[in-house]
Amino acid sequence: MPSDGGNIFLTTENLAFSMPLIAVCLIYAYFKFLPLRVSLAGVAIVFVVFQIRSQLQARKDSQLTHLDETAILDIVGEEEEKDAAKAQEAAKQASKAKNRVKNRLAQERKSGKVKSKIEYDEDVDMATFVKGGKKGN
Repeated sequence: MPSDGGNIFLTTENLAFSMPLIAVCLIYAYFKFLPLRVSLAGVAIVFVVFQIRSQLQARKDSQLTHLDETAILDIVGEEEEKDAAKAQEAAKQASKAKNRVKNRLAQERKSGKVKSKIEYDEDVDMATFVKGGKKGN
């Protein structure tokens, strides 16, 4: 005796084994109790609906595949644009810093604070002058 108190005859195994018999009985009842024209039309409609649904699913899958390819290309293009924008921003920052150093050095030369034998040339690395003549750092 089962301890859960359930029906021993109504199980999923019994349902699985009885599905072919149930299907045959349903098909027989469908064609027996409905006129032939109605039953064939119903079968045809169900078949057409199934075909349309499968075609729509296939089209949706192909669109998703195509969308994935275009999305990947868009993402790659966006990343390249971002990289180019970052490079431009870095170049702007470097040129601004270089201009600030040049301006400060030009002001110091005019005021006469810095008297150095180094010739200030544009090719000289400006990073050495960024500290502004401060000592100890």
